[in-house]
Amino acid sequence: MIPTFCQKSIDLEMDGLMIEVHPTPQTAKTDHRQQLTPNEFENLLHHFIIRNDHSTDLQHFPLEQWRNEIDVLDMELIEILARRLQCVREIGQYKKEHDMTILQMNRWNELVNSRLQSGEQKGIHRDFLIEILQNIHKESIRIQTKLFNQNHHNLDKPS
Repeated sequence: MIPTFCQKSIDLEMDGLMIEVHPTPQTAKTDHRQQLTPNEFENLLHHFIIRNDHSTDLQHFPLEQWRNEIDVLDMELIEILARRLQCVREIGQYKKEHDMTILQMNRWNELVNSRLQSGEQKGIHRDFLIEILQNIHKESIRIQTKLFNQNHHNLDKPS
């Protein structure tokens, strides 16, 4: 795993690596499976692939187009999230006015299952989508909880 981890660190432009080297790793007092012999270390150094982080070559023009498209899509995502959170506020107000609980597990389970199914059809990794849905849900709960607590504080004040 050491060569794979090291290459990934280089590919992600990490500032440095600590690689343990020992003349006889099996006799090392700690972490003997994480250590390389000097020869293994030298071999590792010669097999790294050093990639460019940018290019001035005009043939990379499509890269800039894709990046510009990502910028536009990110702004659309932010707009969609803002609209979704506004719906969350309106739902929270409705729930509050009708003495409904903030969380309804059946609705949450239906939502997750339908979104995962849709995401799978679009080629979105399941774990990635679950994490996004959980973060959106966490923010929705936070917003609605804050909304619910606003009037409770007002009730405690003398009139």
